[in-house]
Amino acid sequence: MIRVLTLLVVLWASVSGAQPAPKSSAPGAPGGVNSCATCHATLGDARLSAPVAAHAGDVHAAQGLSCADCHGGNPAVMDKAASMSSAAGFKGKLGGQAQVQACARCHGDPAFMKRFAPAMPVDQAAKYATSGHGRRLASGDLGVATCASCHGAHGITRVADPKGRVAPAHIAATCGSCHAMFAALLEKSPHQPVFEKACVDCHGHHAIAPADTLLGTGDGALCGTCHSGNDDPGFRAAGEMRHELDHLTARVAAAGTVLERARHAGMGVERDEPALARARDQLILARTEVHGFDPVKVKATVTIGEKAADEAEAGGLKALDELRFRRQGLAATLLLILGVVVVLTLKIRQIDRRRAG
Repeated sequence: MIRVLTLLVVLWASVSGAQPAPKSSAPGAPGGVNSCATCHATLGDARLSAPVAAHAGDVHAAQGLSCADCHGGNPAVMDKAASMSSAAGFKGKLGGQAQVQACARCHGDPAFMKRFAPAMPVDQAAKYATSGHGRRLASGDLGVATCASCHGAHGITRVADPKGRVAPAHIAATCGSCHAMFAALLEKSPHQPVFEKACVDCHGHHAIAPADTLLGTGDGALCGTCHSGNDDPGFRAAGEMRHELDHLTARVAAAGTVLERARHAGMGVERDEPALARARDQLILARTEVHGFDPVKVKATVTIGEKAADEAEAGGLKALDELRFRRQGLAATLLLILGVVVVLTLKIRQIDRRRAG
C-alpha cells in the first residue's frame, strides 16, 4: 500500500511539474514583454505602427509567435539600440531571399510545423524555388513576388479563412495586384463562373506553372483534365490557341536567329530590331490573351506579331544578301587584281627576256 501511495505521489509530481512545449522556436521575452510592439504602436508613421495592429489578428500571433521570431532582436529591453542590435540578431525588414528563408525556417521544418499544423505541407519554399517567381528571384530580380506578396506580412490568415488574401474568393484579386491584365481577362472569361480557386485551379500555388506549359490538348497539357474530344468547344479552343502560340514563338525565334547572324557578321540591323521587339511584345500579349479563352482574339494578337516577325526577318535577310553581294564583289575585285598582277608579271618577264636577247 505504501508503495502504491509513493508511486502515485511521484506521478502527480511529475505531471504537475511538466512544462508545456514553447510555442516559439526563438527565445521569448520574459513575462510576455514585447518592446517591439510597445514602441511601434506609439510611432506616428503608419508604415511602422500599422503592423502592430495587424499582427494582433495574425495566425502566427495566435500561436504565440511575435515580432522577434521573424525580425530577430531582443524584445525584452526597451532601449532601441540594444533591442535592434546585430548582437541581438536583429534582421530588420525582410525582403527577397531573406524573407523566403525566414518563412521556410518554420514552414520547412516538419518537426516544428507538426506542433501547429500536422497536415500542412513543408515543401512550399522548395516548390517556390521552381516557380517563375522563384527563378526570377534567384536571378536577382528583387521586385518579384515572395511569400508576403501573396499572404501578407502582418495579419496573415489561415488559407481556409474566407477573409484571407489567398481564400478562393480573393485569390484572383491577390494575383491581380501584380497580374492585372490576367485577372481582368479571367473575370470576363467563360471559366470565371466555374473556377473555384481562380488562378490556382490552373497554375497551382508555390510551384506556379507558366501558361505555356499548361495550354493545349497534348500530353501534359492541363486543359485535357476538363475538356476532351473535338466535339468539345473548349478542347478545340485550347488546341487552336496552343497552335497559334507555338507558331508565333517559332516565327520570333527564326527572326531573332536571322538578325543575330547578320549582327555577328558585322551588318547593321538596328533598324530591324524594333520590329523583332514588337513581335516579342505581341507574343507576351498573346500569352496574356489566353486568359480570356477566346481563340479569335488570340489569333488576332498573333497575326500582328507574325507581321512584325516577318518584317524583322526580312530586314535580316536583306542584310545577309547585302553581305553576300559585298563578299562576291570583293571576290571579283580580288580576282581582277590578281589577274592584273599576273598579266603585269608576264609582261615584265617578256620585257626582261627581250632585253636579255
